[in-house]
Amino acid sequence: MNARRGTDDGLTLVEMIVTVALTSVVLMFIGGLFISTFLAERIVSSSSVAASEAQVTVRSIGERVSSSSGLQLTAPTAGDQLLVVRSAGRDATITWVCNAWYYSGAEGVLYSTQTPAGTIIDAPSSTELGDWAVALSGVTPTDPAGIFGGAGDEVTIAFRIATDGAPPVDISTAVTRPDVASGEIPGGSACF
Repeated sequence: MNARRGTDDGLTLVEMIVTVALTSVVLMFIGGLFISTFLAERIVSSSSVAASEAQVTVRSIGERVSSSSGLQLTAPTAGDQLLVVRSAGRDATITWVCNAWYYSGAEGVLYSTQTPAGTIIDAPSSTELGDWAVALSGVTPTDPAGIFGGAGDEVTIAFRIATDGAPPVDISTAVTRPDVASGEIPGGSACF
């Protein structure tokens, strides 16, 4: 009664174990690729967002400096900086406004504010900072002198901005304001 079975009786236990092991290795490899791709996309996305936010802020500062009739850069306390410009507004008729950017070295935050021309802007106190907008956070200078620099009619902006899980992004640019004769301030209202 020992009838011979055919050659196509199914898989042996050893064949099943080998199949499961090979399938597991292939799936782990595919899973590793998926995770690596996901992490790389997250790093690139984080760097892109940080760079975009920083570029928008730097572009805004550059537009205001390049349309300014005067500027003042001060370092009120160690690690802090205040850049104040008197610039033409964006209306159809020229109106002058005061723009300021305050870098708090202790916080690593760049703040901004805008007031009507004729309003003197000084370095804000910690309570006055509540009235200023946060332009960027996670900022550190790439130059020991601070994030703002330059001489004469040129303003340099150089800083490093932190990203979420990615290497920090360095931003650096220089902006030249128009050639305005010393003491000649169109419109007559000062900001500093």
